[in-house]
Amino acid sequence: MEKRVDCYGVWIRVKNGWMLEHRMLGEQLLGRELTKNDLIYHKNRDNTDNRLENLEVLNRSEYGKRVQADIGHLGKPYLDKDGYVIIPGKGYEHRIIMEQAIQRKLEPSEIVVHKNGNRADNQLENLEVTSRAEANRGTNNPRWKKGTYWRNGYRYILTEEGYRGEHCIVAEHMIGRRLEKDEVVHHINGDRADNRPENLRVMTRALHRSLHRRLERALHLQTMGEQARKKLIQQLAVDYRAELEVALTETQADPCFPT
Repeated sequence: MEKRVDCYGVWIRVKNGWMLEHRMLGEQLLGRELTKNDLIYHKNRDNTDNRLENLEVLNRSEYGKRVQADIGHLGKPYLDKDGYVIIPGKGYEHRIIMEQAIQRKLEPSEIVVHKNGNRADNQLENLEVTSRAEANRGTNNPRWKKGTYWRNGYRYILTEEGYRGEHCIVAEHMIGRRLEKDEVVHHINGDRADNRPENLRVMTRALHRSLHRRLERALHLQTMGEQARKKLIQQLAVDYRAELEVALTETQADPCFPT
């Protein structure tokens, strides 16, 4: 029988997924299915010890009273569901240790982080005080997307200067300098996600607007939906490239516009 263990106890693989072993045994003790109000109490406070003599079925009210009585009597630290060590009647162990070290109470905006990522390792050298905002920055943020995100079809990459468009980074590498304020990067085949060097051209904003106006008039794209518009541009990529090259002949003498 397949099993796994976490902070909630021992799980057993059943037909429809996973079930806590102590709840399965509790149903055997009662001879019926447990309700949402039924909880299994481990007499020795070890939620992995599922011997029948160690289990007792209680309602939520009785369970809460029993646990509070045990904590007050035993006073033993335990792990919460997120892996932090809690000292009964006092609070989180890592916060207590840090407040003793800095000889003051932590501010509401401050948080204690574990340098090695192990929330149960509360040695002082593994603890550090930081702001909540700083603790959730970058890779520590649960919404971290590995330094990239998409907006309006463009891919943005995290650099030392912040997030920048991938097409701009590739184009700057092509021309060997930074883009000017009046310059933009044009995608020849109309696919903003296609940032291959051969698909990119650097041009002025005025030329870019003029080029798109002429292409849209030529291809009658104004009245088409976004998906149909994109598909047609891709189908006519060869003609589109030719049209672009015609427009760029006016700027061949300018080194800012590579061909």
